[in-house]
Amino acid sequence: MLDTAAAFRLMACALSIVETEHLLNKNSAPFTKLRQSDEIPKFIHKKVFRTIEHRITDELRETCPTPRLSETPEEGGGPAPTIGQHTAEIPRIIGLEEQLPELIRQGIVGI
Repeated sequence: MLDTAAAFRLMACALSIVETEHLLNKNSAPFTKLRQSDEIPKFIHKKVFRTIEHRITDELRETCPTPRLSETPEEGGGPAPTIGQHTAEIPRIIGLEEQLPELIRQGIVGI
């Protein structure tokens, strides 16, 4: 027999976001879409989201690290690398820098 959480997970997989929102709101379980979450006073106060620079989209909204420690500076990892961004760097690190042109020519590595 499934516990309540497991049953809900199975049911939620079959529902659309709109159906899930309706079901949760109908049962007094608030449902917030990510794009609405920056309007929630608690999230604004706790500075849950931040905007960082991105090479392709100019700006990217991401969540801040959850624990805020008084003596540890907050460091964000930044956006994921774009396709091919580290193509030359990785072979250099693992000692294949000289083989890189041939790997590119053979289509094994792309830029």
